[in-house]
Amino acid sequence: MSETVTETLTDQQRSAIEARALGLCLAITASFAVFQLLAGIYSGSLALISDSAHMATDCVGLATALFATHLTHRGRDTQHTYGYHRLEVLSATFNALLLVGLAVFLVMESLERLKRPSDLSGEVMLTVATVGLAVNLLCVFILRKTRDGSLNAKAASLEVASDALSSVGVIVAALMVLLLGWTWVDSAVGLGIAAWAMPRAIKLLRASIHVLLEAVPAGIEVHEVQMAIRQLPEVLDVHDVHIWSLSSQRSALTAHLRIREHSDQERVIVQVNALLRRRFQIAHTTLQLETGEHCPSPHHD
Repeated sequence: MSETVTETLTDQQRSAIEARALGLCLAITASFAVFQLLAGIYSGSLALISDSAHMATDCVGLATALFATHLTHRGRDTQHTYGYHRLEVLSATFNALLLVGLAVFLVMESLERLKRPSDLSGEVMLTVATVGLAVNLLCVFILRKTRDGSLNAKAASLEVASDALSSVGVIVAALMVLLLGWTWVDSAVGLGIAAWAMPRAIKLLRASIHVLLEAVPAGIEVHEVQMAIRQLPEVLDVHDVHIWSLSSQRSALTAHLRIREHSDQERVIVQVNALLRRRFQIAHTTLQLETGEHCPSPHHD
């Protein structure tokens, strides 16, 4: 039996990049969230208050993501033999739930405001929303290199992008209030923000749960993996194959391989691992080799 675990420098570099980006965005977002909340209370704008609440959840999400990023590459210990990679997924799940909760809150509050419109200060709304858009675009720029990274980074990027859209909505609402006196647009923007955020948060939540359930990683078919391994000249059969996600970017596999008599076992293991890394990006494997005429018959779970 042989186990191969691959930890690359690229993973460490990616983690460092994510940590720096998340930390900077957290500082910027937290500072502006407080300012926006005060401006929303002063102006009476639900859109501003909602956007500040949205940014507050982003602060929690960014802080959680930053904490998870630091812990993810601490390495293994006797109590966590796979390391802390799963924290990334837990963080993304938590952030997705925050976004869903915020969307529900915005829908309820916006519907209530549509029934009972209130006076608004369009000038304050417009000024604060414009600054907010600049802040959000700055964070989007900072996080641009992490968008294709871990679920953790994707969750943070989604939250910041959602905030940028919120700021655009508040600007539109402010212009409508100033030019036409349509205070109801403020509530309509709240509904629009919720409608945009909800499906994306649910998609992120589903991806996180997929990993937590140890399902087969997206883009990998078990039968294709088995067929690829069987094509190796010294492999007669593959069975008891299990493939699951350790995190959004790390997959693991265990399998029993029946190989030809007198085969070089170490060479077979090297060939199988090279195949799995190259074609399926699976770097963590545990392979059990079976040889001889009396080896156990293949069976499937």
